[in-house]
Amino acid sequence: MAVLWLTQSAIVTLNILLGILIVLANKDFCGSVFETRVDHALVGHAIQTTDVVDEFECQLKCMGNNSCKSINVHRGDSNGNRSCELNNKTRQMKPGHFKKKKGSSYYSSVQVGF
Repeated sequence: MAVLWLTQSAIVTLNILLGILIVLANKDFCGSVFETRVDHALVGHAIQTTDVVDEFECQLKCMGNNSCKSINVHRGDSNGNRSCELNNKTRQMKPGHFKKKKGSSYYSSVQVGF
C-alpha cells in the first residue's frame, strides 16, 4: 500500500514538474486557466486521443501541443485511467458540436495576461 502511494505521489510530482517545464518553454505564455463544463464534450475535433491518470495530465498535454485549443476528458476505465482528447477547436468556435455527454468533462484554455 505504501509503495503504491509513493508511486502515485511520484507520478503527480513529475506531472507538476513537466507542466512547469512546458510553461517555461513556451515563450508566448502569459498565463493559462481552463474553463470547465461537466457532462459535456466537443464532438468531432479531436486531433489526439490518449489515456491519462487525471484531468491535470490531459491539460498538460494540451498546453504542450500548439494545435490544442480544448480538451475532453471521459470517464475512466476499470483501472482508473481516463480518455483524454485534444481538440483543435473550442466550443465557441463550433457551438453546434458542443454536446451534453454524461461522464465527460470539457475544458478550454483561456489566456490570461499579467
